[in-house]
Amino acid sequence: MSSDRELISQLRDIITTGTTISYLATDTDSDQWRIIGTTGNIIKLFSGTGAFQLLSFAQMAQFAREGRLKIDGKTYSVTS
Repeated sequence: MSSDRELISQLRDIITTGTTISYLATDTDSDQWRIIGTTGNIIKLFSGTGAFQLLSFAQMAQFAREGRLKIDGKTYSVTS
């Protein structure tokens, strides 16, 4: 399995402004987040319902390891 550092590096390459992500079991509008920017280790997210959220790349890596991170509608799988 990838190390945390490798996984975070992979996510940094994939996640760009405009990408849509979700990490919850439901796919409602409130659970879909559009990336509006990144700063250092922080990802800035905005939902279709007007909510704003900050997540770290480490949190995103954890969601990926748990198998619940979707990027542009596709589940991101952690490879070894």
